[in-house]
Amino acid sequence: MSASKDRTESYVPSWDGSSKTWRRYVKEISWYAGSTKVNQRQYLASKLISQLSGSARLLAMSWHQRDFDGPEGVNPLLQRASASPLVRRSLPNAAAIMSEYFSFRRRPEEGISQFLVRESLGFDLKSSKKLWYS
Repeated sequence: MSASKDRTESYVPSWDGSSKTWRRYVKEISWYAGSTKVNQRQYLASKLISQLSGSARLLAMSWHQRDFDGPEGVNPLLQRASASPLVRRSLPNAAAIMSEYFSFRRRPEEGISQFLVRESLGFDLKSSKKLWYS
């Protein structure tokens, strides 16, 4: 058996509990489950849980193994993980956003149309994590 084939057969998707990597993890699980023989799928949830790390592993320690036994064990795993606070994204700091918005001022002798364009560009670029023009 070649080294690359051995490496792909032993690969098990892992997740650290970060909401940023949740979608990637779900996609990897679907590929992983699809590439697993039907008679081996009853063990998938156990393999996946054993590869969790960080806060995802702590969460999984509170679950009972019998809930994931059987060929459909991956579905309850994904349902429980997706319902957990780990997957929810944090809310933006609304107070900071409003403070920035209301502190945006018109420059001396600047026309209203120029100000509105500068304001629009500043907030559009700010929301896409680029420099904010002031």
